[in-house]
Amino acid sequence: MPKDDRYYTFTFTRSSRSHISIRRIEFSKRNFQIFACSLLVVLGVSSATLFRYADSIYLTRVNAQLAAENERNKQELAMLHQQVEKPAAVAVTQQDFTDRLVRPGDGKGGPESAFDLSQQSEDKEAGIIEQLAVIEKNPEWAIYSPSAWPHLGKINNEFGFRRNPFGGRRYEFHPGMDIDGEQGEIAYAAGGGTVIKAGRQGGYGNMIEVDHGNGITSRYGHLSRIDVAIGDKISRGDQLGAIGTTGRSTGPHLHFEVRFNDEALNPRRFLPVEPKEFARK
Repeated sequence: MPKDDRYYTFTFTRSSRSHISIRRIEFSKRNFQIFACSLLVVLGVSSATLFRYADSIYLTRVNAQLAAENERNKQELAMLHQQVEKPAAVAVTQQDFTDRLVRPGDGKGGPESAFDLSQQSEDKEAGIIEQLAVIEKNPEWAIYSPSAWPHLGKINNEFGFRRNPFGGRRYEFHPGMDIDGEQGEIAYAAGGGTVIKAGRQGGYGNMIEVDHGNGITSRYGHLSRIDVAIGDKISRGDQLGAIGTTGRSTGPHLHFEVRFNDEALNPRRFLPVEPKEFARK
């Protein structure tokens, strides 16, 4: 019988003790080629799927490693910020506080405020002056009045209107005075009283507010460290914290503010004249 080139012929034999069986199987070459091609396609798709699955596992592992590394970096960065925001305490004697020499600096800042004492009615302003005159006649007021410099340094900004220290031509009202200082230097209580605020406070950054009684309070802003807690009783000259540049600030300095019934007053109303080396030229 002539061989048919259109088929593949496979012969299988199987023998046992009792008989021998022979089986012949023929495959159409065309069908065999179709089957072989289909098998290769299936194997190719399966391989691609397998590779994609392996890639997915690998990418998942890489992403997890990157996320862990990113979290470690965030924690390290937070620790660095904390070290900057909370430096080690700087030993400052009372003599240093009294005799400190002026150093260059231009730290400015403070909360944005639209309040201006000069814009109040003359009657209201006169009423405030009369009330302050009565308070100042009280013998105990000498103990509690915010009448000592909380830090000695160049006055970078006075109370009142100023050009925006963050740029532009816009003017804004500055409700206190900016006293120059270096990061970590001590801020002292201007008068005796009770701490009523000690923590983060908007544009003030880390801020302490002291109640001196009779509706008068003093504020100390942009601190790098706070050394008192709400409810603490303090005396004039007590250490409150350390100078910094937290909040709305262009550099290390102390924002000092005095308020009467929560309205800003010029701190110079209560303070003595600063030493001549710190006076604004």
